[in-house]
Amino acid sequence: MKITRKLLLEVLETAEPALGATRNQVQGLAHFWFDGQTVTAFNDILGIRVDLRTDFAGAVEGERLLGLLKNSGADGVWLIVEEDTLRLNFVTDKNVSTTEARLPLLDIRDRLFNEQFPEGDVFTVDQAFIDGIDHTLLSCGVKKIPAPAERGITMISDGDKAVDMYATDDTTVSWEKVPVAGRLFNGNATRAIWPKDFCEYFKKTIRSGSTVAVTSDAVFCQGLVAMPVKEEIAKDEDYLSNGRNTWVMVFSKLIEDEEPIDFSLAPRRFAGAIADGFALPKELGMALDRASVMMPDEQPVTLSVETDDDPVLRLSSENVIGGLDDPLLIEGKVNHEEVTVKVDVSLLRRSLSEARTRMAVTPQSLVLNGPKEFYHFIATRN
Repeated sequence: MKITRKLLLEVLETAEPALGATRNQVQGLAHFWFDGQTVTAFNDILGIRVDLRTDFAGAVEGERLLGLLKNSGADGVWLIVEEDTLRLNFVTDKNVSTTEARLPLLDIRDRLFNEQFPEGDVFTVDQAFIDGIDHTLLSCGVKKIPAPAERGITMISDGDKAVDMYATDDTTVSWEKVPVAGRLFNGNATRAIWPKDFCEYFKKTIRSGSTVAVTSDAVFCQGLVAMPVKEEIAKDEDYLSNGRNTWVMVFSKLIEDEEPIDFSLAPRRFAGAIADGFALPKELGMALDRASVMMPDEQPVTLSVETDDDPVLRLSSENVIGGLDDPLLIEGKVNHEEVTVKVDVSLLRRSLSEARTRMAVTPQSLVLNGPKEFYHFIATRN
């Protein structure tokens, strides 16, 4: 079969996040698996299946196949099976051969991933749900040995009207209550941890209108995804599901947690402080950049809310580098109590975005709000 090189590359890159490392000792986890209708990658946790019609079946090593496709300027590529080998013949738009490569082809009967999208109740994703995942990922942990709750987003069902999304890295917590129409979980389950890699793929690739099913030990999502290739190329070659769009199914095992965190306590209590909060000073980001210049590594900055006369949020420090006194005017009405805390500069700087609108400071935590029902909490330092 002949296929446009860019189209094949785009399809494979859609499945690439589930590709295992080449050095993996389990044969097949580092391969793309073609079955005639789809191509699949599976790294033993995350699985991604993309619709792609082919005239052959089998598996080839993913990293090498991607490397050949990325490092070619050819217009098209012929994929030809020769016994237990897949021959790639790269050609120009005039069908003139430029490069030929051969890769070992594994038997499709040895594939490791056979999961199918579950039958029964499904949940339809909207943009608010995708945005909630995007926002909450801010607190997903990066520690080498994270606790279960630090490895993804904890989804807690609030009946059939809302889902609470939580993430933590042990120093910050992100929380958003997302309105939904229908139940997220099958059966009696009300809580699950979606792995970080699954959530990252979800927010990047999944579109509104896709469907989700959550079983006792796994989460599935499927929907149409647009390939960047030109519409006329996709239609002429007819390898995808629907023009430039093709079906994608992503699967992941849920993260087990034998001692789940009770997220409903501290976040909800501190979130109430935002009612007496204040609008974020416009120059807070630049002020934190200035503070990072003047702070020794990992030393916290002193943050004070001062409400006498013209209210200010003051960043200050005295250290071996020198001194810093940086008052930022707080605009609008301020009902906040005066308070002084210490906070990690990098954590606060990371949390800022155009969507953050309000802030409150308590002795235990900084609370940032925005957009809408998203809250981000940063633990203060001693």
